Amino acid sequence: MVDTTSNQRLEVSTDSDYGPYMYLPATQLDVVTKLLDRNNIVYRVDDYFVSINDEPEVAQIYFDPSQDPLVIQRIFDIAE
Repeated sequence: MVDTTSNQRLEVSTDSDYGPYMYLPATQLDVVTKLLDRNNIVYRVDDYFVSINDEPEVAQIYFDPSQDPLVIQRIFDIAE
């Protein structure tokens, strides 16, 4: 799956303190959460969207630390 604002692939990042997470355009949030729900991925969406320098708003998704970030990434990589 591609970030619609940058045309780069959506990437799952990891943090040793917080676990896997992802930044994505807020406009893609509905599609992404539906994909995650279909694949039984446990996640939480940050309550606030951020826009820097008048760029499109960005949402952040935090995945449950027990979730394997490689599995999540594969789901996005094969999604259309």
